Amino acid sequence: MAISLEPEVLRTDIIQGLQDMARRGESVSAMVSYIQVELGFDKKFIVPTLGYFCRAFCLSLKDVLPLREWVETHNDQDIASLLAQIKQWKN
Repeated sequence: MAISLEPEVLRTDIIQGLQDMARRGESVSAMVSYIQVELGFDKKFIVPTLGYFCRAFCLSLKDVLPLREWVETHNDQDIASLLAQIKQWKN
């Protein structure tokens, strides 16, 4: 079953929070944790965070998919491209 991520489904306060965190240079780990806490999800449940990263930073799903592996390893090398895109977004 597919879930559509319509604009009204994603909370604008979380999107704004992610953008603010990026402007302050906070880590992806902190951003993922922020989404999970706000939504009440387990730390291993990464799927809902993908839509928030897409919307907050104008990224495609392909751009954020490496977060699925990163949640297990927390190796920033796995998400180097994503980190660069977020850094570029805030500049």
